[in-house]
Amino acid sequence: LAPASNNTVCPPTDGITVAIALDAFGSDNAPNPEILGAIEALKFDNNIEIVLVGDEKRLSEAIIKLNCSSAILNRLKIKHASEQITMKDSPSSIVRNKRDSSLRVAYELVHNKEADAVISAGNTGASLAIAMFVLKRLKGIDRPAIATVMPSVGGHTVLLDAGALSEPKASRAILIIISLDSPKIN
Repeated sequence: LAPASNNTVCPPTDGITVAIALDAFGSDNAPNPEILGAIEALKFDNNIEIVLVGDEKRLSEAIIKLNCSSAILNRLKIKHASEQITMKDSPSSIVRNKRDSSLRVAYELVHNKEADAVISAGNTGASLAIAMFVLKRLKGIDRPAIATVMPSVGGHTVLLDAGALSEPKASRAILIIISLDSPKIN
């Protein structure tokens, strides 16, 4: 377990800090990739703080081995969650049966305004189910869409329903697109 690179640090811009709840037990090789990614993000951007959500003992032990600077450790927090979600878990049973999963606890942090966003490399169906249960839906939106940001020649492109629905309805995409600041449909 070692940081991947020595990226340059972004200077603080306007003092705004964004708190990210990171499901530290979402990936197949958790928690090492999540911890390393969090540390790299903190080195790159001084305007974020990251809350690693998962088994506190395992996370603490892994972080100690990395010998991080106090500047990083001051913006890296841990929130304990005793359960993990696997790719085999069904989204509907997760909402009922895994109330202390790292993913559920991450969404609860956003709901309670202790974090601004959730990131997970885990079960997408579970993430959508938990988000709809914990955060609820926006008025007029009957089904959320997965948005993937991809680099493009002119900057970035947002791809909606990136594999979430086998037969997405155009009307759902249009509702989401019209809520963007300057949408373009290609």
